[in-house]
Amino acid sequence: MNTAASTVRRQGLASFVARVIVSRVIVSRGIVSRGIVARVIVARVIVALMTLPLGLGACGSSGPYANRGDGDVGRPALPSVTSVDADVLPIRSHFEIQGADLTGASAVSIGGVDQSAITVLSDTSVRVDRLAGGTPVGAQPLTVTTPQGTSVPIQVEVIALAIHPPILAHGAAPRLMQMGLTGGFANVSAAMAGTQLGVAGVQPDQFDVTLIPDAVPTDMQDLLVVSDGRTFAPLPVRVIHMLLNEFDCDQAGSDTGEFVEISTGVPGLQLEGYVLVLFNGSDDQSYAAYDLGTTDNDHTNPDGLFIVGNATLVPAPKLGNSWGASSLQNGADAVALYQGSSAAFPNDTPITDLRLIDAVVYDVKDSSDAGLLAPLFGVGPEAVQVNEGADGSSSTDSVIRTTAARLDGRAWGIGIPTPWLPNKPKP
Repeated sequence: MNTAASTVRRQGLASFVARVIVSRVIVSRGIVSRGIVARVIVARVIVALMTLPLGLGACGSSGPYANRGDGDVGRPALPSVTSVDADVLPIRSHFEIQGADLTGASAVSIGGVDQSAITVLSDTSVRVDRLAGGTPVGAQPLTVTTPQGTSVPIQVEVIALAIHPPILAHGAAPRLMQMGLTGGFANVSAAMAGTQLGVAGVQPDQFDVTLIPDAVPTDMQDLLVVSDGRTFAPLPVRVIHMLLNEFDCDQAGSDTGEFVEISTGVPGLQLEGYVLVLFNGSDDQSYAAYDLGTTDNDHTNPDGLFIVGNATLVPAPKLGNSWGASSLQNGADAVALYQGSSAAFPNDTPITDLRLIDAVVYDVKDSSDAGLLAPLFGVGPEAVQVNEGADGSSSTDSVIRTTAARLDGRAWGIGIPTPWLPNKPKP
C-alpha cells in the first residue's frame, strides 16, 4: 500500500471516532433516540473495519506479511535489487545479483530479454548462469520477478566479447574483441584458473593474450578480465591440451593410407582457428596447409580424435579437402599444428614457431634435419627426429605419441596404425 492510501484510511478512522462522540452528545441532549444512534454506530463500525488493512497489529513482526515500514501492513514485499557483482557483463558470462526478498525468483530480465538460466541462491542473491545471447549491449535495465511482483530496475552494462579461436589450446595466443564497452579496453589484465596471463596489443576494441600456458587446467575455465579498474563477469571458455597423436607416411605401394591424427581429449569439438601445416625438409618450407574445423562435420570423434589424410583412408578422414595418394612426404619432413589459418601458410612459407601448438619431425631412415628441428624444438634435448622405419618395416608401422609433452621429439615411438582409435604400441 502507498503512503497516500494509508493516510486516507487513518483520516477516515479518525472521522468515524469523531462522529461517534458527536452522536453520544446528541443522544444526551434528547435530540434523537438511543436506538437510532446505536444502529448508525454499528453500521459505521462495519464500514470502518472493512477499510482496515489485513494483518492489523502485525507491526514490527517478521515474515512475508510484516510491516515494511511504509504503512503497507500485511502485504508481501516486492523484490528489490541493489547491485551485481561485476562492473561489466559480457554475453555468455555468469554473475550474481544482490538484493532483498528474492526467494522464489522466477525471472531475470536484462534489456527486455528473459534470462532463462538462473539459480536462486538465497533471499538476497540470484545467479545468472549464462547471460543470454540475444541481450542487447550497452546500458540496460535489470529486473527480478518473484511471485510478489517485479523489482524496480537498476542499470547494468552489457557487452559482446568474442574470443578467437573460441577453443583455447595450450600454446594458443587468443585475441579478444569487444563491442559496447564504454571507453573501450584500457590498462587491461587477464587471468584464468589462478594464472595471470600475458597481454599485448591493447586497443579500444581488442587485445591479445600472449599465451595459454600448460599450467592452466583443461576443461571449462573462467576467463577473468579487468579493464581500467572495471571487473568483467567471468566468461567460461574451453581449454584443451591439443597434440599431434599419430601419423603414418609410408605404406606398401602408392601410399593410400596416409594420415595425421590429432588428439584433443574432448569429443565433438570443432577445431576452428587451427591449421595443420606440412613442411618439406629439402628447403624447410611449407608444401601444404589444411584448415581444421571448417564445416559442421569437422569435429572430433567420441575419443576426442580428429584425422586429416587420404580420402581413401578407412575410416575416412574428417576434412573435406583431405589429400590424395602419396601426399604426405616420407622425410626428412615435419608436421606442425598452429593457431591460424591456411591463408597464413601458402606454399613455400618458411618454418616458424609463431603460434605453434605442437610438431613432429620425422623420416624413414634419413639423417636428422637441423633446419626443421631447431625452429620447432630449439636446440635442447627435445630436438629429436623420429624414424618411422626404425625397426625396418615402415610400410606396416606408424609413429605414435607415447607421452603428453608438447613440442618434444622424445614423446614419440613406433606403433601399429590405428586411425580414429587409441594408439597401439608395436610389440
